[in-house]
Amino acid sequence: MWKHYYAHYSKRYPKPTEEKIENFQVWQPLEYEADILGIFNAINSVREYQAVKDQFELSLPIWIGAFSFLYSIEYFERLVRMLETGRSGIEDPLLSRDLEVQNVLIRKTHPSPLGRLLVISNKIKSDPLHGQLAFGCLQLLGELFNEFWEVNAEMFARASAHGMRPHIKWNSQMSEIYCSVFK
Repeated sequence: MWKHYYAHYSKRYPKPTEEKIENFQVWQPLEYEADILGIFNAINSVREYQAVKDQFELSLPIWIGAFSFLYSIEYFERLVRMLETGRSGIEDPLLSRDLEVQNVLIRKTHPSPLGRLLVISNKIKSDPLHGQLAFGCLQLLGELFNEFWEVNAEMFARASAHGMRPHIKWNSQMSEIYCSVFK
């Protein structure tokens, strides 16, 4: 990861502080764990109270809810960047592919939504009972959300061009989604 940082991002971002590295190594893994535990606890609590032959039927709404929540955060962040800068950032590898580097450089305690989805998808694929079905659901939702973005991105860009900006609450330096990623 560090070679990648120096090769691609060291000119845009100073070397991460100890606090940023600690967030990446200590706090963000706790968020990944919380995501996975939350999903499995929700599924187990439903299973506990309802006897149904096909347990996947019960867990599917939970998977859809968790995936939709994280995709919604991702698209809200894109919208804020689009309104602030006229660009969503999806063309920037830091925001679309280099998720670990992003987590160190610009995230605080919470990893990127796409990174969280990646960790969850890797975890659920290993579930021998319903992993492939849940993973397929994740992929379908990803396609749906991407299609939604493609349909609406031009409208968001026009809004930005006409001066529409996100509320300061969503664009302050204290926010996880601060738009300084466009240095």
